[in-house]
Amino acid sequence: MGSTTLPPPPDNNPGMIATAMASADKTMTQAFAGVTIAQTMAGVQIHQANNQLMLGLEMLDTKETIALSAIEADLEKAELKNDADMKSLRNERAEIRNERFAIQKDPQGYFGGGFGGGSGGGEDIFG
Repeated sequence: MGSTTLPPPPDNNPGMIATAMASADKTMTQAFAGVTIAQTMAGVQIHQANNQLMLGLEMLDTKETIALSAIEADLEKAELKNDADMKSLRNERAEIRNERFAIQKDPQGYFGGGFGGGSGGGEDIFG
């Protein structure tokens, strides 16, 4: 193997120190520029991802609003139907109550004397 000779120590060669420092400074400047570009690109990508996320959230919010509106409309229809059903049931109950009072008031008159000896005048359910 051949022997290698090392360059003299830097303090013996001021020009070499200046060249090495200039080269190191240039390398650091390029590295910082590369980092800055990478950071800028990453920032752009983060910004784009954030925009997509916000758009997705807006779309979800819109879908949720539409779904909630449909549910509220269905509930309102069900409530209206329930109200109508309750009114119908109340009317039926009132009719039954009125018939019961009529029977209690004048059972023979209500049934038209069908049980014999009635006063007549009511419905003749027995023909």
